[in-house]
Amino acid sequence: MKSKNKSSTSKPASSKCRLPEITQPEHKHTPR
Repeated sequence: MKSKNKSSTSKPASSKCRLPEITQPEHKHTPR
C-alpha cells in the first residue's frame, strides 16, 4: 500500500510538472 501510494503520487506529479514545462518552457523560465 505504501509502495503503491508513493509510485502513484510520484508518477502523476512528474508527468504534470513536466507537461507544463515542455508545453511552454519559455513562459516559465528559459534555461536554453
